[in-house]
Amino acid sequence: MALTSAKVASDIYVTQQAVELVSTDKCLATIDPGSLWAKVSEDGKETGAVVLGGGVYVVDAIVETGNGATGRSFKGSLTGFKLYLGKTDLNSSSRIASGEEIESQGHSQQGFTESAQAFLDTQIKGRRSEARNISPIPGQGFLQWEGEDGKSNVLFADGHRVGYIHGGDVYVAHGKKTVFVKDGSVIVADRRGMHVHIDKGHILEPRILQDFGLITDRASRHSFYCC
Repeated sequence: MALTSAKVASDIYVTQQAVELVSTDKCLATIDPGSLWAKVSEDGKETGAVVLGGGVYVVDAIVETGNGATGRSFKGSLTGFKLYLGKTDLNSSSRIASGEEIESQGHSQQGFTESAQAFLDTQIKGRRSEARNISPIPGQGFLQWEGEDGKSNVLFADGHRVGYIHGGDVYVAHGKKTVFVKDGSVIVADRRGMHVHIDKGHILEPRILQDFGLITDRASRHSFYCC
């Protein structure tokens, strides 16, 4: 089911302390005190929040293998509006925002609600509901925002799965296995080593497949000329 029925509530809250929206041993996303937020509901059920304010995120996408470390770490600022879907409790760290606090973020109460709804609509347009499959455990969930470079960012933690997407960069860890995609390079690895490494179309690991593309190309051309 698409999230076409998702709505931003009219009540606006402000955080009184830092809140870790997503927190695992591989990733962390924290919003600052003074951040504004409103509840998001789908079919009358609360599924998350739209948040406006500062914050930081850190993702450890480095994989230690038998062949050494591979991957990289990501970190940066959380700016502008953010969509959070999950069960992290913001209520206990927040209260209803005053008019002055809303205005300090450049909005009236109605303006904030309208801007938050417009942001929500752009993030979920044409996409199936993420909220129905997200773990009910606090500290896990789905966070999406636009980075300072204008690229879309997605950070999620759901059970044994952790992932981060930034533009064309993709990092997903599921259990002991990791998939890392960046600049045309694809790496599939676990703690025992690198099982598959494809760089800009060239197979680097496993070595037995390094000539696979050349072999199949020659075979296909031979078959063409023989027929």
